Amino acid sequence: MEVVRVMMERGEVNLWMPAAFREMLPFHPIHTVDVRGLPWIEIDFPEDLERARDIS
Repeated sequence: MEVVRVMMERGEVNLWMPAAFREMLPFHPIHTVDVRGLPWIEIDFPEDLERARDIS
């Protein structure tokens, strides 16, 4: 993805996700889904993905 490559070249590798979203919005639509009341888990690392698979 070109937007991410440009951000990385500018050294913007430790920004919060909303900064990346703002950069991508002109090129890629972003949609949301209401997950209230549904099981979910935040996945930041491979171990988180494994845990999510174990509890699903």
